[in-house]
Amino acid sequence: MKCSGCFLKNTLTVLRKLSLLFCRGEMLFLVLIVVLSFVVSDIRWLIKRTDLRIAFEGAGVNWKATLEKMWYNFNITMFGKNKKKKNKKLKIGLALSGGSALGIAHIGAIKAFKQNNIKIDCISGTSAGAVVAACYAFDVPLEQMVEISKKLNWASISDFGYSKLGLNSNSPVGRIIKKYIGDKKIEDAKIPLAIIATDIDTGKKVVFRKGSLAEAVMASSCIPVFFTPVKIGSKKLVDGMLVENLPFSPLKEMGAELEIGVDLGTWMAKKKTQNVLDVINNGYGIMIREQSAVARGNGRIIIEPHLEKFTIFDFKKPENLIRSGFNATLLVIPKIKLKSRRRKYDKLRNFFKKFFKALGFR
Repeated sequence: MKCSGCFLKNTLTVLRKLSLLFCRGEMLFLVLIVVLSFVVSDIRWLIKRTDLRIAFEGAGVNWKATLEKMWYNFNITMFGKNKKKKNKKLKIGLALSGGSALGIAHIGAIKAFKQNNIKIDCISGTSAGAVVAACYAFDVPLEQMVEISKKLNWASISDFGYSKLGLNSNSPVGRIIKKYIGDKKIEDAKIPLAIIATDIDTGKKVVFRKGSLAEAVMASSCIPVFFTPVKIGSKKLVDGMLVENLPFSPLKEMGAELEIGVDLGTWMAKKKTQNVLDVINNGYGIMIREQSAVARGNGRIIIEPHLEKFTIFDFKKPENLIRSGFNATLLVIPKIKLKSRRRKYDKLRNFFKKFFKALGFR
């Protein structure tokens, strides 16, 4: 033990001198890695020393357990209280944008993630994106999502319910959620889930993290004028795309370290207006395109399905929309895999930063 103590003492002396000799971080970083490897190998050598082990065990001390405990305590000091094995992957948050019928493309993105073993740790959704986000968060099988998409049309998601505030009711959306997921609470999801809606009276964003799943999805997908606002509590709520169509804002709060968004507006079709549906389609596209530009940056990865051939009313083409979402996601899978890896060199830098701080350096 005396030999080992001398070695460790000398090692600390060398580290002090090296920190004074080298000003440039890169050189110091490389040298310290080499020194640290000697420290680790010395501890392994001590554990294998038979004579020391016999001496300690003869005195009633478990030599190997003692050294391992010392090394464990050292790690606690350097790296913090929680010494549980950390995940090698960053926590991934996924934001799914609105787009009415175009939202079916999100199923293709989910399919690509599953086929490439990319785990989503938290998810947020707006409008049509809220429907798919809810299905994913409650572990609805991919095959069932595809089945649901084939049954969707304007008649299946709206009931005639004219009022002073809207032409129809989107209560069938709530019934679809209850049929395939159940009458669930948002907080009961398998992974953290956030759903975005708009308070039509104040213009403020409403983020649902708890409460009725069916009501939240109905509110998030309630197209103003076309549908009567969904009343929850004292609030009249409509489509979340008015305030945040690509809902990145809740992801950080839910623990996301890498943020991915599926933006349905980038390649959205613009048609020469000939009827009211063309006016709605183009107006919708203009609005969400401006929002999408603001949402970029901050190291986020954006998936952009090519949807030039579709409009927000194309419920009759689910296979094509799913394929577009799938193909667009495949293009960024290598980037996602690369960026989702934890940077071990950053962890080592943090280690040495704490190490020198413990030695009195600032």
